[in-house]
Amino acid sequence: MKTENYRQKEADMKRSVIYVLLTSFLVAGAVFAGQGYRGQGGPGMAYGIGRITNLTQEQKDKIFALEQSLRKDVAALQVDADNVAYELHKVLTASTID
Repeated sequence: MKTENYRQKEADMKRSVIYVLLTSFLVAGAVFAGQGYRGQGGPGMAYGIGRITNLTQEQKDKIFALEQSLRKDVAALQVDADNVAYELHKVLTASTID
């Protein structure tokens, strides 16, 4: 009886971990999906900023710095999302429940 209760708690814990990992992965995917379209401006011209012609050089430099910071933050999030996906894959493909 005690082992069945322990196994049930262990299975519940695994299920909870899977739900947390899956939710994290889905949220990360949603974040990256929002970064998808960049238009025809190319790198450094996200969100159509390159089409605005009346910006001063200082404003352009600030936008460029913000975009660089965003890219760095997104790259770190991508690493986290990849790690979560890997851990989720390990849990889902495990032959036994630990």
